Amino acid sequence: MPTFRSHVLLCAGAGCVSSGCHAVADAMETAIGELGLDKEIKVVRTGCMGSCDLGPVAVVYPEGVFYQKLDPEAGKLIVEEHLLKGRPVERLMYVAPEDG
Repeated sequence: MPTFRSHVLLCAGAGCVSSGCHAVADAMETAIGELGLDKEIKVVRTGCMGSCDLGPVAVVYPEGVFYQKLDPEAGKLIVEEHLLKGRPVERLMYVAPEDG
C-alpha cells in the first residue's frame, strides 16, 4: 500500500454532491497529476462531514486545514498553493465564529 505525504478528505455527502464536490475532486486530481504529485497526494471522497451549509468542504492532512465553499478553481488553487508550495489558502479556510 502506498504512503502519501498528504491526504485531501473531500466530503461527498448528499449536500456537497449537490454543491459540486465531484467537480472539485476532479479538478484537484487533474492538478495533482499535471504537477506529478499523484504518488505523494491522495484525494479521498468521504461520507458526510456534517458541514453541509459550508459545502463543498475538504480537510487537508496531516495539517488538519479545513476548507469551505469550494469550487473547481478553488480546488486547483489549494493544490498549487497549499499542497505544492506549503502555503494554506487562508481565504478558503473555515474560521470558527467567536463566542459572544
